[in-house]
Formats: sequence, C-alpha cells, structure tokens
Amino acid sequence: MADTDDIPDAFPDVTPTTSRTPYVPDRSPSPVPDPITVSSNGASLTFCAPHALELCPICCLDFTEMNRTERERARLRKSRKAHGVSLGRGLLKAGSRVRMLPAEGNVGGEVLDGEVVDVKQETDRFSEAFGLRCYVVELEGKGAEMIKVPIDDVHDEWLVANESGEYVKVQEVVPGAL
Repeated sequence: MADTDDIPDAFPDVTPTTSRTPYVPDRSPSPVPDPITVSSNGASLTFCAPHALELCPICCLDFTEMNRTERERARLRKSRKAHGVSLGRGLLKAGSRVRMLPAEGNVGGEVLDGEVVDVKQETDRFSEAFGLRCYVVELEGKGAEMIKVPIDDVHDEWLVANESGEYVKVQEVVPGAL
C-alpha cells in the first residue's frame, strides 16, 4: 500500500473545510433580455432577442399566444372584400355598416359601430364561436381592430344601416336573412 504522503497535492491552495453546508447556487433574478419585433406578412411578431425564439426556454419568455393573435389579425386585415360584394345568400354585403347596442340594463355600456368586411369560420379553439361562420367586422375608432362575430348573433342582436343611413334590424335590409 502506498503512503498518502507520497501523493502530490493536486489542489495546494484549497484549505480543507469541515463544514457540511451544501452548495446553494445563486438564485438572484437575472435581467430579462429585451424582445425583438419583426414584421412578417403584415404581422408584427415578437421573439427573444438573444435566441430569436418565440418560446425560449433559456430566457423563459413565451410570445406564442401574442404572436398567434397578431397573425390572426393580419389574416383578417388581408381578408377585406370590396364594398358591395355579396358574402353569400341571406348575408349582409361587404361594406355594410353595423351597430351593436349595449344590453338592456347595461347603463353606460359601449356601443360598437363597424363595417362588415368578410365572412370567415372561427378557428380559435378557445373561442365560444369555434367552428361557426362569422362576419369579420372592422370596428370604428379602435385602430382598425377587426373582430369575428357569429352570423346568427349579428342577425339577431345587431342593427344594420339601411340606404338612408338609419340603423334597423338586419331582416329589414336582407330579406330571408339567416
């Protein structure tokens, strides 16, 4: 058996310690890098700057939902049909002015005014209207925000401007409306 005194000390400056305190890594928060925004096909998409990832496990940043919403908005902006184009039998025409009044008893509720620009199926699986055909409505005064509203809801609850500009029930403007 070899004498331990013959083994050269590999770590001469390290003083042995008798402490049994475990190693605890530094848990202070590291600075979160600024995200970058890139325009692509009419959508402003956001990514982590160091890795250019939408969902970055390194930076712990998740822009997937925000980017999904932005991509959907870009698709809706591109879907605009020309004024007066038929969107289908029993449906309003593109360019129809629509208004949703606040629910009865909703004092101070918001009136939504907009313009029908297209018809699309709702593809957002988290939406109450998932799978339904919807009007794409561009809202007034909302920075060109577009929303999807189920066709039946518009026909039952919204008003549409007739030729003289008065807001009336959809059935008065589109006979046989769905």
